[in-house]
Amino acid sequence: MNIRPPSDHRAEQAVLGALLWRGDCLVEAAGILKPEHFQDDHHRLIYEAALRVSASGGTPDLVLVQREMESEGTLAKAGGAAELSSLVDGLPDTANVAHYANLVRDAARRHELQRIGLDILSQTSGLADHTEDILEDAGRRIAMLGNAAGDSAVEAVDAASLSIVEARAEAEGRGTDPGIMTGFPLLDGALGGMAKGDLVTLGAARSVGKSALALQIATHVAKVQGASVLYVSLEMSRKQLGDRLLAQGTGLSVGRIRHGNLAGAKWLGLGGEWPRVEAVRDSLQKVKLQIVHRGELMPGGIRTLARARQLRKGLDLIIVDYLQLMEPDTRQRGRVEELTAITRGLKRLAMQIEVPVLVLSQINREPDKRLAATKRAVPGRDPSEPTLSDLAWSGSIERDSDSVILLHRKVEGTEDELQTAVAILAKNRQGPTARQPLMFEPKAVRFREGS
Repeated sequence: MNIRPPSDHRAEQAVLGALLWRGDCLVEAAGILKPEHFQDDHHRLIYEAALRVSASGGTPDLVLVQREMESEGTLAKAGGAAELSSLVDGLPDTANVAHYANLVRDAARRHELQRIGLDILSQTSGLADHTEDILEDAGRRIAMLGNAAGDSAVEAVDAASLSIVEARAEAEGRGTDPGIMTGFPLLDGALGGMAKGDLVTLGAARSVGKSALALQIATHVAKVQGASVLYVSLEMSRKQLGDRLLAQGTGLSVGRIRHGNLAGAKWLGLGGEWPRVEAVRDSLQKVKLQIVHRGELMPGGIRTLARARQLRKGLDLIIVDYLQLMEPDTRQRGRVEELTAITRGLKRLAMQIEVPVLVLSQINREPDKRLAATKRAVPGRDPSEPTLSDLAWSGSIERDSDSVILLHRKVEGTEDELQTAVAILAKNRQGPTARQPLMFEPKAVRFREGS
C-alpha cells in the first residue's frame, strides 16, 4: 500500500521564516513545536540551530542561525545559505507564528497516526504477534499521541530549556503576551492576566452584576488591549447588551437610554446627551468585540463560533454568560452530570482554541442563609460573602476552573447611590488569592475601583 505521508511544507517554511526575521517568535513556536515535528530534514536542522542560539543567550535571527549552522557543520546539509535566505523572502505575518506552528504540529501528528495504522496493518496481516500485544501497543502509542496534543510529555531538560528561553525573553522585554487583563489592578496583579487555555469562572448571585462586570471586561480587553473578544450571551438580548454598552461608556442611566429619554434631540439640532451616546457608539467601530446572543448553546456550538471568529479576525478571549443556561453536547443522567460535562467541555475549548474562556456562573443561596443564621458579625469576614462551595450545583466548576472570581455586592440604596462591592479571587492555580474592592454605579450598571 502506497500512502503519501501528510506534511505541511509551507507552514514549516512560515514558522522558520518568521523566527529568522523576528527572533522573539521562537518563544511562541518553542511552546508548540519540537524539532521532530518538522518533516523536512532541512527545516529540522534549521530549527535545532535556532534553539541552540536561543539557549546560548542569543536571539535567533538569520545571521546568528547561519553562523551556528556553519560552526556545527550543518549548513550545507540544510541546503546552504541560499536556503536560509529563501525562508525570509515573501515573509508571512509574524503575528501568526503560533497558527503556523500548530499546522506543523497537526501534520506531524497525522503522520504519526498514519505510521501507527500501517504498523497495525502489518502486525495483523500475520499470526506471529499476539492480538492482545497489538492492542496494547497500539493503545499506548495512540494515548501518547493524544497526550501530545499539547506535547505534555517532555524530557526534564527540554522543559527546563524552554523555561530559560521564556524567562530570558521576559527579562529582555520581548516575552509572550502576559495574558488578558480584566482592567482591575489587584485582580490582574494576582492573576498575571488570563492565560491561553485557562478556564476562569466569575460567580455571583442573581442581580449582583456578573454580566455587567463581564461586559466591562470585554470592552476593556477590546479597547485598551486591542484584543479580539467573543461575548456569548445566553440570557440578554442584543438590545439589552447594546443599552448596557452605551450606559457603561457614558455613565448615563441604562433606563433612560433604553427609552430614549435623553436631554436634547440631535435631529433637531439641540445636542444635549445624544452626542455622548453616539460618541460611545463611534468608539466601538474599530474594536474587535463580537456579541452573540442565543437562548441556548452547547460547548460544541461555541467552539464553532470561536473557530470562525479566530479565522476572520483572530481571537483572544471568549466570554460565556452564563453556565447554568447552557446545554451539554450530549445528554446526561442529571443536571449535576450535565454541568460537569459543560465545564469540562469549556476547559477543552480553552485549550483547543488556545485562548482564555471566562464563564459566568450563578452561586446558590447559602451566603444569605449564613447571614440569617449569624446573630453577630464574624471578625474579619462578612458572612454574606460567597465562597467556592457556594458555586451552584456542581463541584466540577471549581475543579475544572484555573481561577475563580466571586463577585459580592450589597444591593441597597437608590439608583444614584454608589454601592460597595468586592471581587474575590478565591482560586488561582498560578498564584495568590486576592480581593479587589469595587464601587458599583447602579444607573450605569458598571463597576469601578473603590473601597
